[in-house]
Amino acid sequence: MASKNVSVKLDFFMQTQELVNWCWASVGTSIALFYEKDSGWTQCKCVAVALEGNNSPCCPPNPESSCNKGYYLVSPDLLGGPNNPHRVGSLVSTGTSDFKCPIVHYPISFEAIRESIDKKEILAFNIQSNQEVQIPGGKSIKISHFLTISGYEIINGEYYVVINDTTDQSMDRVNASIMRYGDFLKSYNLGTYLCSVEYSYFTVRNVVQAPPVNIPQHENQSR
Repeated sequence: MASKNVSVKLDFFMQTQELVNWCWASVGTSIALFYEKDSGWTQCKCVAVALEGNNSPCCPPNPESSCNKGYYLVSPDLLGGPNNPHRVGSLVSTGTSDFKCPIVHYPISFEAIRESIDKKEILAFNIQSNQEVQIPGGKSIKISHFLTISGYEIINGEYYVVINDTTDQSMDRVNASIMRYGDFLKSYNLGTYLCSVEYSYFTVRNVVQAPPVNIPQHENQSR
Protein backbone atom coordinates (compact mmCIF):
# COMPACT_ATOMS: atom_id res chain seq x y z
CA MET A 1 0.00 0.00 0.00
CA ALA A 2 1.43 3.37 -1.04
CA SER A 3 2.19 5.83 1.75
CA LYS A 4 0.00 8.91 2.00
CA ASN A 5 1.47 12.17 0.75
CA VAL A 6 1.31 15.04 3.26
CA SER A 7 1.99 18.78 2.93
CA VAL A 8 1.88 21.24 5.84
CA LYS A 9 3.11 24.81 5.38
CA LEU A 10 2.71 27.59 7.92
CA ASP A 11 1.95 31.13 6.75
CA PHE A 12 5.38 32.39 7.75
CA PHE A 13 7.13 35.39 6.22
CA MET A 14 10.92 35.59 6.53
CA GLN A 15 12.31 39.10 6.34
CA THR A 16 15.45 39.58 4.26
CA GLN A 17 18.23 40.54 6.65
CA GLU A 18 18.82 44.29 6.56
CA LEU A 19 22.57 44.16 7.22
CA VAL A 20 25.12 41.56 6.20
CA ASN A 21 25.52 40.13 9.73
CA TRP A 22 21.90 40.34 10.84
CA CYS A 23 20.60 36.86 9.95
CA TRP A 24 20.05 36.26 13.69
CA ALA A 25 18.01 39.47 13.99
CA SER A 26 15.97 38.67 10.90
CA VAL A 27 15.13 35.21 12.24
CA GLY A 28 14.17 36.49 15.70
CA THR A 29 12.07 39.34 14.30
CA SER A 30 10.31 37.20 11.71
CA ILE A 31 9.39 34.54 14.25
CA ALA A 32 8.05 37.15 16.70
CA LEU A 33 5.88 38.71 13.99
CA PHE A 34 4.60 35.29 12.94
CA TYR A 35 3.34 34.63 16.46
CA GLU A 36 2.15 38.19 17.10
CA LYS A 37 1.94 40.46 14.07
CA ASP A 38 1.31 43.58 16.17
CA SER A 39 4.21 43.03 18.57
CA GLY A 40 6.17 45.89 17.02
CA TRP A 41 9.46 44.06 16.50
CA THR A 42 11.90 45.20 13.83
CA GLN A 43 15.40 43.96 13.14
CA CYS A 44 17.07 47.04 14.56
CA LYS A 45 14.96 46.88 17.74
CA CYS A 46 15.89 43.23 18.11
CA VAL A 47 19.58 44.11 17.79
CA ALA A 48 19.25 47.01 20.22
CA VAL A 49 17.61 44.90 22.92
CA ALA A 50 19.66 41.75 22.41
CA LEU A 51 23.04 43.47 22.42
CA GLU A 52 22.71 46.56 24.54
CA GLY A 53 19.60 46.23 26.67
CA ASN A 54 17.74 48.73 24.46
CA ASN A 55 20.43 51.41 24.68
CA SER A 56 21.90 51.07 21.23
CA PRO A 57 22.14 53.41 18.22
CA CYS A 58 21.12 50.65 15.81
CA CYS A 59 17.85 52.09 14.49
CA PRO A 60 17.17 54.94 12.06
CA PRO A 61 17.71 57.76 11.57
CA ASN A 62 21.41 57.16 12.26
CA PRO A 63 22.21 53.48 12.76
CA GLU A 64 25.88 53.02 13.56
CA SER A 65 28.10 50.59 11.66
CA SER A 66 29.11 49.01 14.98
CA CYS A 67 25.63 47.46 15.12
CA ASN A 68 26.38 45.27 12.09
CA LYS A 69 27.62 42.26 14.03
CA GLY A 70 26.75 38.61 14.28
CA TYR A 71 25.17 37.22 17.43
CA TYR A 72 23.04 34.40 18.85
CA LEU A 73 19.42 33.30 18.75
CA VAL A 74 19.94 32.10 22.34
CA SER A 75 23.05 33.20 24.20
CA PRO A 76 25.05 30.32 25.74
CA ASP A 77 24.93 32.27 29.03
CA LEU A 78 21.16 31.79 29.21
CA LEU A 79 20.79 28.04 28.85
CA GLY A 80 19.80 27.79 32.51
CA GLY A 81 17.05 30.39 32.08
CA PRO A 82 16.72 34.15 31.56
CA ASN A 83 19.06 35.72 34.10
CA ASN A 84 20.58 38.70 32.34
CA PRO A 85 18.67 41.49 30.55
CA HIS A 86 21.56 42.16 28.15
CA ARG A 87 23.28 40.12 25.45
CA VAL A 88 20.60 37.47 25.40
CA GLY A 89 20.02 36.61 21.74
CA SER A 90 17.16 37.41 19.40
CA LEU A 91 14.76 34.62 20.40
CA VAL A 92 15.17 35.51 24.07
CA SER A 93 14.71 39.23 23.42
CA THR A 94 11.42 38.68 21.62
CA GLY A 95 10.13 36.08 24.07
CA THR A 96 9.93 33.24 21.53
CA SER A 97 12.63 30.92 22.91
CA ASP A 98 11.34 27.68 24.40
CA PHE A 99 13.29 27.56 27.68
CA LYS A 100 12.13 24.00 28.31
CA CYS A 101 14.37 23.05 25.37
CA PRO A 102 15.91 26.21 23.89
CA ILE A 103 18.77 24.74 21.91
CA VAL A 104 19.90 21.30 20.78
CA HIS A 105 23.51 20.75 19.69
CA TYR A 106 22.64 18.31 16.92
CA PRO A 107 20.06 17.97 14.13
CA ILE A 108 16.62 17.01 15.40
CA SER A 109 14.55 14.23 13.86
CA PHE A 110 12.00 14.76 11.13
CA GLU A 111 9.34 13.61 13.58
CA ALA A 112 10.33 16.43 15.96
CA ILE A 113 9.96 18.89 13.09
CA ARG A 114 6.60 17.44 12.16
CA GLU A 115 5.39 17.68 15.76
CA SER A 116 6.41 21.34 16.06
CA ILE A 117 4.92 22.36 12.72
CA ASP A 118 1.66 20.58 13.52
CA LYS A 119 1.54 22.73 16.68
CA LYS A 120 2.13 25.78 14.44
CA GLU A 121 5.56 26.42 15.94
CA ILE A 122 8.52 27.60 13.83
CA LEU A 123 11.89 25.87 14.15
CA ALA A 124 15.20 27.71 13.77
CA PHE A 125 18.60 26.29 12.83
CA ASN A 126 22.22 27.27 12.83
CA ILE A 127 24.18 25.95 9.87
CA GLN A 128 27.95 26.04 9.46
CA SER A 129 30.12 25.59 6.40
CA ASN A 130 31.61 22.13 6.00
CA GLN A 131 35.02 23.64 5.20
CA GLU A 132 36.91 26.42 6.93
CA VAL A 133 37.18 29.72 5.07
CA GLN A 134 40.11 32.11 5.30
CA ILE A 135 39.20 35.64 6.30
CA PRO A 136 41.25 38.87 6.36
CA GLY A 137 44.02 38.64 8.91
CA GLY A 138 44.89 35.06 8.03
CA LYS A 139 42.35 33.38 10.31
CA SER A 140 40.32 30.38 9.15
CA ILE A 141 36.74 30.02 10.36
CA LYS A 142 33.57 28.19 9.48
CA ILE A 143 30.83 30.38 8.03
CA SER A 144 27.79 30.42 10.32
CA HIS A 145 24.21 31.30 9.39
CA PHE A 146 20.67 31.13 10.83
CA LEU A 147 17.47 30.14 9.03
CA THR A 148 14.11 28.51 9.80
CA ILE A 149 11.83 25.65 8.84
CA SER A 150 8.13 26.50 8.55
CA GLY A 151 6.67 23.38 6.97
CA TYR A 152 7.17 19.83 5.79
CA GLU A 153 6.11 17.43 3.08
CA ILE A 154 6.05 13.66 2.80
CA ILE A 155 6.07 12.58 -0.83
CA ASN A 156 6.22 8.90 -1.73
CA GLY A 157 7.81 8.17 1.63
CA GLU A 158 10.49 10.86 1.26
CA TYR A 159 10.79 13.62 3.88
CA TYR A 160 11.05 17.27 2.80
CA VAL A 161 11.18 20.56 4.72
CA VAL A 162 10.18 24.14 3.88
CA ILE A 163 13.25 26.33 4.46
CA ASN A 164 13.15 30.10 5.00
CA ASP A 165 16.47 31.83 4.38
CA THR A 166 17.21 35.45 5.33
CA THR A 167 19.57 36.01 2.40
CA ASP A 168 17.83 34.54 -0.65
CA GLN A 169 15.79 37.25 -2.37
CA SER A 170 15.12 34.99 -5.35
CA MET A 171 12.60 32.93 -3.35
CA ASP A 172 8.87 33.67 -3.37
CA ARG A 173 7.13 36.09 -0.97
CA VAL A 174 7.75 33.85 2.04
CA ASN A 175 11.41 33.29 1.11
CA ALA A 176 10.77 29.55 1.09
CA SER A 177 12.35 26.62 -0.71
CA ILE A 178 11.64 22.90 -0.34
CA MET A 179 14.49 20.47 0.18
CA ARG A 180 14.88 16.82 1.16
CA TYR A 181 15.51 16.83 4.90
CA GLY A 182 18.57 14.58 4.74
CA ASP A 183 20.17 16.92 2.19
CA PHE A 184 19.38 19.96 4.32
CA LEU A 185 21.18 18.42 7.30
CA LYS A 186 24.47 17.86 5.48
CA SER A 187 24.62 19.86 2.25
CA TYR A 188 22.61 23.09 2.38
CA ASN A 189 23.95 25.49 -0.23
CA LEU A 190 24.72 28.93 1.24
CA GLY A 191 26.08 30.81 -1.74
CA THR A 192 29.28 28.99 -2.65
CA TYR A 193 29.45 27.09 0.66
CA LEU A 194 28.00 23.69 1.50
CA CYS A 195 26.77 23.69 5.07
CA SER A 196 25.55 21.28 7.74
CA VAL A 197 23.15 21.80 10.64
CA GLU A 198 25.00 22.53 13.89
CA TYR A 199 22.24 23.64 16.29
CA SER A 200 18.46 23.32 16.39
CA TYR A 201 16.10 25.73 18.21
CA PHE A 202 12.52 25.27 19.38
CA THR A 203 10.28 28.32 19.62
CA VAL A 204 6.98 29.13 21.34
CA ARG A 205 4.17 31.68 21.12
CA ASN A 206 5.18 33.81 24.10
CA VAL A 207 6.02 37.08 22.37
CA VAL A 208 6.76 40.19 24.39
CA GLN A 209 5.93 43.60 22.98
CA ALA A 210 8.86 45.45 21.44
CA PRO A 211 9.86 48.42 23.57
CA PRO A 212 10.52 51.87 22.17
CA VAL A 213 14.20 52.12 21.35
CA ASN A 214 16.26 54.43 23.55
CA ILE A 215 18.74 56.23 21.33
CA PRO A 216 21.74 57.37 23.40
CA GLN A 217 22.58 61.06 23.28
CA HIS A 218 25.97 61.89 21.82
CA GLU A 219 27.85 65.07 22.59
CA ASN A 220 27.02 66.54 19.19
CA GLN A 221 23.29 65.87 19.58
CA SER A 222 20.91 68.51 20.87
CA ARG A 223 19.74 67.95 24.42
